[in-house]
Amino acid sequence: MNQHIQNDQVELGQFVTVMFRLKWWVIFCCGLAAALAIWFSLQLPNQYRSETILLPANETVGKSGGLSSQLGSLGAIAGLSLGGGGEKKSQIALQLMKSREFFAEFNQKHNLTVALMAANGWNPTTGELSYDEEIYDIKTKSWVREPKELRAAEPGNNEIYDQFMKRLVIFQEKQTGVITVSLEFVSPDLAQQWLQAFVTEVNEAMRRNDIKEATSTIAYLDKKLQETQVTEVRELLFGLLEENTKTLTMATVRPDYVFKLIDPPYRPDLKAGPMRSVIVLGSVLGSFMLFCIVVLSSMVLRRANQSTSK
Repeated sequence: MNQHIQNDQVELGQFVTVMFRLKWWVIFCCGLAAALAIWFSLQLPNQYRSETILLPANETVGKSGGLSSQLGSLGAIAGLSLGGGGEKKSQIALQLMKSREFFAEFNQKHNLTVALMAANGWNPTTGELSYDEEIYDIKTKSWVREPKELRAAEPGNNEIYDQFMKRLVIFQEKQTGVITVSLEFVSPDLAQQWLQAFVTEVNEAMRRNDIKEATSTIAYLDKKLQETQVTEVRELLFGLLEENTKTLTMATVRPDYVFKLIDPPYRPDLKAGPMRSVIVLGSVLGSFMLFCIVVLSSMVLRRANQSTSK
């Protein structure tokens, strides 16, 4: 056991000796890694993050869920089949934010494609974007990148969606229900504008959907009221009609239908990334570790060869 520890101490001492002997190579490799990391990090455009804090404005869909469940055995009398409500609007809206169909409509309305897929910088003096010439020709307004597999030169909806979702972060606190949404982009102005428009469109999409559903439900309930004369069923139908009328009214008059803006999207004045110092430090440490591994490997191989030759 003591002999094994001594051997380990000798090996560690040998390693330190070899590393000290190769110190100029260590300095050269780490310096080269630092220089390459600095060059690489300077090629990366600054990213600016806009953020907003939202609070669910109206938690439940279909407050008539309790009334509709009361139809139970009476439902068959009027020929009704009304399911219970109770799903949270905010949860539906959060899923809507992540849906491809909603983003396709949002992108078509606000035209994010060129800036999102081809911009590689932003001029703080003029406020203009710069574009990657290997992807998009701003003069001819045409896509010039090489097609790859099933992706054409012009980005498709799925690719644009993936790129947008990489920049969008949605977080909801479980206890309070408060939702934080942030969006990163090379332009602080567009980061703020896109995030503001995104939240607005979510509210509008939920509002349109609820207006459509409430309108059709009211028409259906009116028809059923004319068809049935059973007092108990008519009372429940009147209750359902009242709740859907309330939903229709709220969806019509309230601008922040699903989400209230506690803190509207702001224009960032400091970059959120890239963390160039972290990139450089990580590259230096990585190159040093790699150098140590190479030295250790060569020492092990040399010792193995010496043992074999004996």
